[in-house]
Amino acid sequence: MMRYLLPLLLLGCDAPDASQLFHAVEILPEDNAADANQRMIDEIERAKRTLHIAMPVGHDLALADALIAAHDRGVQLEIVTDIDSAGHEGLTRLLSHKPPIAITLADDEVEYFDFNINDDVSWRSDETIMSEGFMVIDGQEALVNDLLGETAEGQRMVVSLRGEALIEDLLTEHNQLFGGADATSPTQYDGPAKSIADSRWVYGTGTDAMVEMWFGPQQRLSKRLIDAVYSARGSIHILTDDFANEGLGLALETKAAAGFEVEVIVGPSFESSSQVLSRVFRTSTPNVTKRRISQDVQVPTIVLIDMNKDINGNRSTQPKGHLLSHDLYSSARLYRTDTVLNDQLIDGLLLAWSNHGEPSAELKALQSFYDAHREMSGEFF
Repeated sequence: MMRYLLPLLLLGCDAPDASQLFHAVEILPEDNAADANQRMIDEIERAKRTLHIAMPVGHDLALADALIAAHDRGVQLEIVTDIDSAGHEGLTRLLSHKPPIAITLADDEVEYFDFNINDDVSWRSDETIMSEGFMVIDGQEALVNDLLGETAEGQRMVVSLRGEALIEDLLTEHNQLFGGADATSPTQYDGPAKSIADSRWVYGTGTDAMVEMWFGPQQRLSKRLIDAVYSARGSIHILTDDFANEGLGLALETKAAAGFEVEVIVGPSFESSSQVLSRVFRTSTPNVTKRRISQDVQVPTIVLIDMNKDINGNRSTQPKGHLLSHDLYSSARLYRTDTVLNDQLIDGLLLAWSNHGEPSAELKALQSFYDAHREMSGEFF
């Protein structure tokens, strides 16, 4: 009997949905913080079961009220945020709500014995950052907004994610942060205690663009950007609020001196993390075109590689765009034996898009975002 049952079952099955074989990653630029946060609020309001949220700041009261309403109607909330945001009005409202909402305050100050220099080292809580901003809705889809909860002026870049592998890796990262394994949890060998959440190098999409997703500090986000700069065959364009990365500055100057098009736009926070390292960038990269935004706006971090033709005028290169959740801080924890703000003690998220041939629609969206900020900037030396 069983030999007849199997064919009958197969005949009764629907054809597989080919769209489920791919991930959908859509870039959604917003003109201001209110619109970006409203996009998150709309998703919160339609959540039915669960919301897993990484929220770096807690200023937005409308966002806080939407989360409270979701909690009160029975949606299970798990929120992780930077401990330095505990005094923000929106987060204060969430922390004081009854019945209580499950909230983890991450990335507090850290002190440990560094075997590399045979001495104690320490960083204040404001020097260790939970920069990731994302929300997973009902375990099925996600929105990334690295300034989630922020209300300051400035354009925003929201990214919509769908696909089993992407959501699984975001939830793995969230579970670590929520459970207390953040960037300030070093092992006895001075390495990050967080495990690598992403076991996949790339995520296939239904378009010609491939997507990568990496988490810091365990996957060394700054190093990936440095490697991307060295791999460039034509142009390098960088937008960031603060620049204090000696290794990245060296890579940029090496490429610029060799005739590549290299331009860096910094925001009003330039020199805020390390005046010494920012001065190194300013003075040791004479061939890099530098511009600065003087307006009081929040500036995202975008790194664009080979969006133009290569230095021989060919389009044989692979254009690539990166969106990073934090500024370009130091890759090393020490500079001349002094502790500095560094990406080894930051919980961060890096998304990257690439394709062959002309830049894809996703890469063009990143380029347009870069160009809009370039119009607000002027050259500086």
